[in-house]
Amino acid sequence: MKIEKIKSKLPLTEYAPYWNLSIGRDVWTDFDKVDKIRNWLISNEDRIKALEVNHDAGTGLGNDSVTSRFGQYNLFDFSDELPELKDLLKFIRVSYLEFIVQDRTDIFELEIVCWFNFLRNNETVEEHIHGAAHDSYLSGNIHLDDYKTQTYYRCPQEPNLVFNSSNIKGGMTIFPSHMPHGATTYNETKPRISIAFDLRVMPDDNRLDYCSRPFMNPEIYSELVDEFKSQTYQELKETNN
Repeated sequence: MKIEKIKSKLPLTEYAPYWNLSIGRDVWTDFDKVDKIRNWLISNEDRIKALEVNHDAGTGLGNDSVTSRFGQYNLFDFSDELPELKDLLKFIRVSYLEFIVQDRTDIFELEIVCWFNFLRNNETVEEHIHGAAHDSYLSGNIHLDDYKTQTYYRCPQEPNLVFNSSNIKGGMTIFPSHMPHGATTYNETKPRISIAFDLRVMPDDNRLDYCSRPFMNPEIYSELVDEFKSQTYQELKETNN
């Protein structure tokens, strides 16, 4: 896990803005499992598109996209059909813990909302955010092949500050959910496939569920810690490789 920082100087006045943004990057190197997940998503695109339309979350991909069904399902609900998804979830959990440790922030009890996206020739992901409410937290995306595109992340307070990330196979980026981001135009014949997720603190009674599933809680944390006792951190990340 590598963390990039976008940080301002300390403000000199009460009205000057301040920002301290962390962007984490990691790579899931079990490419055989990445390929199996990508192929499964290709085979099941129409199945997901048969679900009710939610909205395209500001991506500009429209109501005919698989993106517009986000929140109507959770990708990890299909783990019984595709066991490799269990390995992916473990990778995300371990990377999240490494991110939190390196960034010296608190671990929350969390749920995950997870979906996937398709881009085809001449399509792009317009700039959008995943959430800016009082309880917004972290989001992420994972790319399932090497693509000639980049995802950019823009500082909300200073639009000229942009961090660009190449879309590589198995590459994962974790970023604050309120951070505007988008992708450059895709110009290839094969579909560009990515997985996206939001990590959410335990929901209020009045908040939409969006098919959220447990991501981090005392039981899950204890299971991971038990594995740490017999493995190094890197070995744990590569357990399923």
